[in-house]
Amino acid sequence: MSSESATLPSNEVLRTRIGVLTHLAPRESKMSPTVLSALLQAAGQCMENREFKIVIDLGAVQSANSALLEAILDIQAQVVRQGGWVK
Repeated sequence: MSSESATLPSNEVLRTRIGVLTHLAPRESKMSPTVLSALLQAAGQCMENREFKIVIDLGAVQSANSALLEAILDIQAQVVRQGGWVK
């Protein structure tokens, strides 16, 4: 049985929970410090809620910078320590 819910930790990142997966999708095409902070905040909320299977959807992001890649690696390291994964 899968449940679906969507919450907005901010206007910049859409957080959707479907079954055991949590999808995080930045809504802006440019990765500004505000959007990056919102992504990290949303990932932190996932971990607080013991949601350790996270899909980061970068479909709306036109280009990735090193700060985004570093943030994804940090999120992944934290989630993997808890037995989860990031895709």
